[in-house]
Amino acid sequence: MKRVALAYLLVCIAPICLAQAPGYMGHRLTLTAEASLMNALMNPNHNMGQGLDTYSLNVRGTADLDYTVSRTTSVGLTFDALVTGLSFDWGSERYDERIFPSIGNEFKHTRIRGYGYGANVKFFRNPAKGAIAPVGTYTKIDALLLTLQAIPYSVLAKSEYNEGSHDFLAAVVSFTLGQQRVFFNYLILRSAIQVGIVPTGIWPYFGSLDENISEPDQRGQLEALTQKRLFSYYLFNVNVGVGLIIPYRQKVK
Repeated sequence: MKRVALAYLLVCIAPICLAQAPGYMGHRLTLTAEASLMNALMNPNHNMGQGLDTYSLNVRGTADLDYTVSRTTSVGLTFDALVTGLSFDWGSERYDERIFPSIGNEFKHTRIRGYGYGANVKFFRNPAKGAIAPVGTYTKIDALLLTLQAIPYSVLAKSEYNEGSHDFLAAVVSFTLGQQRVFFNYLILRSAIQVGIVPTGIWPYFGSLDENISEPDQRGQLEALTQKRLFSYYLFNVNVGVGLIIPYRQKVK
């Protein structure tokens, strides 16, 4: 009788013990990739397509490597790959010193290409209702450093200027509200909405509303317009993604 009572007690306690273990079924590492989508209604994409008639989209790729530290929290590394565009006359005679003095007049646009490196933290909600990191509704905070290239682009020739680019840095902080679901114990499907802020793009963006961006040199004008473009690029996105729970289980001593 004692053995039966002990077995019954173990059966009751086991689910509770397992439920307290961080990670999904004890697995703490997840690797996810997602695409962030935004219609190019007001901002051109990397090929300068714009508007509803062309069905143009701005697309950004993001990869996260996350580690679950508790039932409700994970921390991780984030990597972004982005490309977009803007109108900019590289051959303008307005400036005494141009970045590329001998550039042709056909280069009146810029392709912006870059990568983001940073860290994130995710907070998962309602663990009492069965959600446990990395499963369920979550809030994510990202902080990234962007390394960027502004490359002259010709719409007529559909080509980049091969003789150079202008390099610079920017930073972005983003906030995401999303949901992750797990299928077959390892496959993750994710959907989310994201709001991002590029601090160095705030003043150029609101200044442009009053047509108040006018830098004295071409380099300063290019950077101001690019920061403005990045501000609107990260401002609002819809994200969809897929990932894997890496079959790594921390050893219990």
